[in-house]
Amino acid sequence: VNNVTMRGCGNPNPVLDTDLIGAVLEGGSLFVGEDDTRNRKMIVINGCKVNIPQAIDDFCNDDDDTAIITGQDIKIYLVNLIRISTKDNVIPTVAEADDYAGCLARLPPDEDDDDERICVGKDSDGVEVAEFDTIIDDCLIPVGICEPTIEVAPGPGNGDGGIQDPYHNGDGPAEQCLNAFDNDERFDFVLFIDNSCSLSDDECNTVLQGAGKIISNILSYPNSKVATID
Repeated sequence: VNNVTMRGCGNPNPVLDTDLIGAVLEGGSLFVGEDDTRNRKMIVINGCKVNIPQAIDDFCNDDDDTAIITGQDIKIYLVNLIRISTKDNVIPTVAEADDYAGCLARLPPDEDDDDERICVGKDSDGVEVAEFDTIIDDCLIPVGICEPTIEVAPGPGNGDGGIQDPYHNGDGPAEQCLNAFDNDERFDFVLFIDNSCSLSDDECNTVLQGAGKIISNILSYPNSKVATID
């Protein structure tokens, strides 16, 4: 966590392009050759929009392009922050944040819970560390960031098999991930932090502190591992 919160990302370069698809592909590549019995999740913290939004839909509609995600049973969770900086291509409104890159959260396309995997930041200029607490407690954990996605065979402790759901027992959000990890569920997470918004040092530090909060909730080595991309 300290490695993330202290790394720095304040990049004043106004011509740095937002490359969401490139980040998703890079994140997917990190799972290639890894243990496929572990649950695979990707969290994408978005601050700015790609220059050609249609490119995201084109990617989602191409089975060959998305195979690195769907073929590895990776679920993508979006954290769309609002007016994170003064750059022209920030996500400007709640309505756009609720929809931006949503097709990535609907991969694979036959899932029941897809529309829920978009978490929206606070409707205000800039970003606050505290809003990540709300994102985590009211969105990421309730919509299943720590829910298993791997089916298990029938047997002792597994009942009739299928996807197990070991922690919906009335505990609060912070305990739900711990319960999943303590139940010997195994997870690999990739966290992408958008670094294309010409953030000031203060804005950068705030985003990284928020990312650190997310990591603190999902990291429980060796049951869960987290890699980061920015």
